[in-house]
Amino acid sequence: AIVTDLEDPIPPCGACRQVIAEFNPSANIVMYSVKSKKIQVTTLQRLLPMSFKLPKR
Repeated sequence: AIVTDLEDPIPPCGACRQVIAEFNPSANIVMYSVKSKKIQVTTLQRLLPMSFKLPKR
């Protein structure tokens, strides 16, 4: 989950998206704003549609 004190929830940065993709490419991403109590849920695939993947040997 990504938590912020800004008005709107924010997504993870590009580098964080890539790291998440390496560990769990089908992860759900939860974004939360403490200030407004807004919650957004999306998939990593929607945030990082063309992630880098090493070919399997």
